[in-house]
Amino acid sequence: MKISLLFSSLLISFAGFSQINITFTVDIAGFSLAPAGLHIAGEFATDSSTTILTQWDPAAPGSQCSLVNGTTYSVTVGFPLSSAGKFLQWEFVRNDWWDYLGVDMSEGNFGDPTNFLDYSCGTYDYAGGLNRIITIPDCGGEYTCLFNQCGFVVPTPCDTLYFACNSPIICEKFCVNFLDSTNNNATGWQWSFPGGNPSSSTEQNPTNICYDSPGMYDVNLITTSANGVDTFVKPNYITVNPTPPIPTITQAGYTLTSSTAAFYQWQFNTADIPGATDQSYTVMQSGYYDVVIHDSTGCTNVAGTWILIEGIDEVNNDAYLAAMPNPFSGSTTVSFSLLSPQKVSLRIFDVEGRLIHTLANDIMSEGPHLLRWDARDENGIEIPAGIYFLKIENTSESEMVRLIVMK
Repeated sequence: MKISLLFSSLLISFAGFSQINITFTVDIAGFSLAPAGLHIAGEFATDSSTTILTQWDPAAPGSQCSLVNGTTYSVTVGFPLSSAGKFLQWEFVRNDWWDYLGVDMSEGNFGDPTNFLDYSCGTYDYAGGLNRIITIPDCGGEYTCLFNQCGFVVPTPCDTLYFACNSPIICEKFCVNFLDSTNNNATGWQWSFPGGNPSSSTEQNPTNICYDSPGMYDVNLITTSANGVDTFVKPNYITVNPTPPIPTITQAGYTLTSSTAAFYQWQFNTADIPGATDQSYTVMQSGYYDVVIHDSTGCTNVAGTWILIEGIDEVNNDAYLAAMPNPFSGSTTVSFSLLSPQKVSLRIFDVEGRLIHTLANDIMSEGPHLLRWDARDENGIEIPAGIYFLKIENTSESEMVRLIVMK
């Protein structure tokens, strides 16, 4: 008994699965078996089936069904991933061959009305009989029926690979946290973060992955489970926008004016001034004034200056000390310039005046300098989010810049 092969053109592949397993279960109540027992015969050689290697032959290795209980038998057949979405034709045979002692033992032969498969659940085989037919599900399933009666396949849910982060659009020097949402009962994780720091992780839910340079970056996750290895890639998942330039503050009389930005927030002694969201702000008292600016992507930077009102306003705008980005998450780069070689102290304090970290305390050369601070204290411990002050002192003067650490 032989049929023409029918296939659909749909090809579906699920990374990580080595094959598609379908368990066929049939109840033969009311029918007798030959001594060889119940077998399954069909297109199981199509696409290099991983279990039954001989097409249509009920005597093929792996074709014999096992007794489950009573009159119920089953067999599990493995198919390659490339067979997903294709048609499968087969039938059950109550022997290891098509007949036994001259009696037809298959269920699809028109010549034997006793065994004949219900026409409503079969397809003509172009050889004088009927065959069962299903579409092979993407990730396997279970087919259940009575001998020579219709059955149905219940697909096995596919493992889902998915992950997310708390913010896929960030500013440079900021960090993100990732959450694994796969449902494949993974026991191992291998993350890859091109452009990130660190660039990889084996934790299930990695945190503080920081991106120092603007751009768009892929994120890759490989999980290991009992089913094998699964790979999930999100191309260009992380967008890192550049930090806008440090704003400049100019003074005209009692009014401070920021360089152009999309949004402004003026602050007095580190606290937002209600309603002070214009490009310019008129000062009312002595103190430390900041302007926090945002660009069109939402990235921020800040500049500040000390204002001393003594009858007339004097604005100290010699801001050779700067930190960029600021606010920041992860790290910031401190820049300053010296007119001559001199002893320099560069320290960071919290809002209560406690020393957090010393960046420099030495004789330094003339010219520009760049130092990086990774938001850690003297003991290398990561500090909490909040407001801190960066203070530089040399032989002739001192200056202070406010830092905003974000998480």
